[in-house]
Amino acid sequence: MDGFDLLLKAAGAVLVAGGGAAALILGPLRYLADKWLTSKFNQRLEQFKHVQQVEMENLRFKIDSMFDRTTKLHQREFDVVPAAWALLVECKNQVTSFPAGRSKSPG
Repeated sequence: MDGFDLLLKAAGAVLVAGGGAAALILGPLRYLADKWLTSKFNQRLEQFKHVQQVEMENLRFKIDSMFDRTTKLHQREFDVVPAAWALLVECKNQVTSFPAGRSKSPG
């Protein structure tokens, strides 16, 4: 059993040495991978924020232009409606003052 014990000790030593080396390699590798992933995530997050900001500015511009058009339309309506109403009142007055005898056709 001496040979078998020696073989087990050698295999254990190799595993311990390999595990220690793996731990020494995986520790910094894990740290670097975490930093890289965080950096990529932050980069994509900033791109996403930029795209959203551009879209918000475009929507604000569209809303402002639509509001401006609506305001101009209402202003035009306030300018035109009183003039149209005055013309309608004048037309009604002319029709009501038209002599009743002229409205009949000759007989």
